[in-house]
Amino acid sequence: MEYLRKKEDSSNTVYQQVDSKFRERYDAIIGKLTIETFLADIAQAAESFTTNLPFVVRAVDRQSNRQLLTELEVDTYTAEQFFLYGVEGIPRFLMRNDPAGSLREMDGDELSDIDFGIDLSTYLSYNELFTCLQESFGGNDPSVALIQVLNMVCARMKLDAALIGAVDTGLTVHEVALLAGMKEKSVRNLAHKEIGAQHNEALGLTVIPALKAAEWLKGRRKYVPTIELKTQAAKDKLIELQDEFFPTC
Repeated sequence: MEYLRKKEDSSNTVYQQVDSKFRERYDAIIGKLTIETFLADIAQAAESFTTNLPFVVRAVDRQSNRQLLTELEVDTYTAEQFFLYGVEGIPRFLMRNDPAGSLREMDGDELSDIDFGIDLSTYLSYNELFTCLQESFGGNDPSVALIQVLNMVCARMKLDAALIGAVDTGLTVHEVALLAGMKEKSVRNLAHKEIGAQHNEALGLTVIPALKAAEWLKGRRKYVPTIELKTQAAKDKLIELQDEFFPTC
C-alpha cells in the first residue's frame, strides 16, 4: 500500500506512518479528534468500498433467487475501542461491562482469553478494505484518523507500561506530540531543553524517556491521562501487550 508504510527498525518498534501526500490532512486533526469526527472520517474513507462492493460480490438466496447483499454498513466497534484508549485514555480492551452496565477491569481468567492481536489485525484491515478498490473504481483516500488513532494507541501503551513498572526506554517526538495534541515541530523545538530528548544514532530517531514525557505531558492542556488501572492482573496484561505489539524505542 502506497499510503501506509509500516516502520520496522532494529528496536522492533512498529507503527503506521502516513504518506507525505496525506500528511497535511493528518497534521490538521492532531489534538482535534472527537468520536464524531473520527467516525465521519471512517465513513468518508469507506464510501467507495461500501458503494461498489455489492456490484463486485453478489450474495443470492438459491431458493428465492433474491439478492441478499444490497447495502453495506461498516462495523466500527473495533475502531471505537482503539479510539477510547488512544484518545480518551480508557483501556477498553482490558475491561468488561458489569451487570449494572458500568465498566470494570477483567479478572485474570478473563484477561487470559483476550486476543489483542486479532483486534489489531481487524483495525489495520479497515483502511486495507477501504482502498482495495481504488485502482478499479477510483476509490477514496484512506482514513487518516484511523492512522492517527493507531499511533496514539502505540504511544499511550508505551507510556502507560513505563508508568506502571515496565522498562522506561522512550517515545518518539511524534508520539509525544500526538498525546499532547500538539504539532510535532512544536514539540521538537522543546524536546531537548524541556523533556530530556536524546538522539539515538542506531535508530536515527530522537527519543524521549517515557517518565520524563509523562511529567511534561501533565502540563499540556490537551493531554488526557489514562485512567488508573487498579488490579495487578490488568497492569501485567498491559505490559505484556505493549511488549508484544508496541515495543519501546
